[in-house]
Amino acid sequence: MLRFISLLHVFPTSARKISLLTRLVAMDRTYRDRRGLGQLDHDRLSDIGVTSQDARVESSKPLWNVPQYWTR
Repeated sequence: MLRFISLLHVFPTSARKISLLTRLVAMDRTYRDRRGLGQLDHDRLSDIGVTSQDARVESSKPLWNVPQYWTR
């Protein structure tokens, strides 16, 4: 992530392109987080207070289905 941030200063682009790149990075992070959540076993899910059903539901959501407060 630090490399990504430093590259923004080396290669200035328009605000629109930075915004698009930022969104793509966030979508990738969401994909990885949801995939990881779907791979956790019952004990690890209970450690973080998530049920197996909740983990299945969250991990099956598409990338663009995120809470509104994430997109502000």
